[in-house]
Amino acid sequence: MRDVVDWLSEHMATLKPLYSTRLPYIGPGRAGGPDGIFIPRQVTVRVVPRVFWAGKVNPSEPIEMTMDSHSHSQAIRAVWYNSQYRGGHRNETRLAGFDPDSVLLDPESTGAMLMFAFDPATKEQAATCRVWMCETAAEEDRAENLIGPVDPHFGGALWPYILERLDWRRRADD
Repeated sequence: MRDVVDWLSEHMATLKPLYSTRLPYIGPGRAGGPDGIFIPRQVTVRVVPRVFWAGKVNPSEPIEMTMDSHSHSQAIRAVWYNSQYRGGHRNETRLAGFDPDSVLLDPESTGAMLMFAFDPATKEQAATCRVWMCETAAEEDRAENLIGPVDPHFGGALWPYILERLDWRRRADD
């Protein structure tokens, strides 16, 4: 298995969207059901833009995911929960549809630093993403030295930095 620094360096060199967050608890028994992992709309629009033009309630697009840190592959979905445009309260995008045996659904993984390196969809091909989940605090520190802090208040870190946090209101102390 490679090191997180090698993995990040390889994916950062491509200038494709990289999103990092702390893994929330998304497993069975979670209040409200397993909606998946929040992902900012500005990442989703670059990875699977068709989801925003579908004209449906809660449209989704497939993404082929390979988890390099834990040797796991599967198909997931990027979902735009868009009920706000129909009188509801949700307007957010998430990654959903994880296998029941995925380490991402293990309650012991809650709070781990998770990084997604995306290869956007084309007209002919579905989007793909490579994933790395840090297992130690030292590994997280090495990753944050490259991409910056993964602040749970802001939902994560985006790279390259041109992907601004447009989804988030500024904190009062900023």
